[in-house]
Amino acid sequence: MRLVAPFLDRQGSPISFKKFCSLHSDPNYVLVGYTAGEGWQVMTTWTGLGLVDEPWETSHLFQLVALHDSGGAVAWFASEADALDGHRLCAQYFLNDLADDELHVVKDRIDGFVESLQGQ
Repeated sequence: MRLVAPFLDRQGSPISFKKFCSLHSDPNYVLVGYTAGEGWQVMTTWTGLGLVDEPWETSHLFQLVALHDSGGAVAWFASEADALDGHRLCAQYFLNDLADDELHVVKDRIDGFVESLQGQ
């Protein structure tokens, strides 16, 4: 893992530790999306961490956590737009409301999450 900047706001701009703490105390700023149904939930949050996974170069600025009756998975996103898109697609997967071409996008964007669900 490589550190881009210690702390970033939701737009990806560097912020101070004091600002990071202030923003993290505001649940309306931290929570990007929450969708739930019977036996599952998807929650996407802003982490504010300027970490990047190598060699994939995936930022940890936003985290999507998907939980279901038989397990769960985590995905990371570098931008709020990508995080919202990932959240929407993941929720639609659970709601069985995806076209075949969108299911392919979910598989690509959520790092094998759909495969792990289908394999259980």
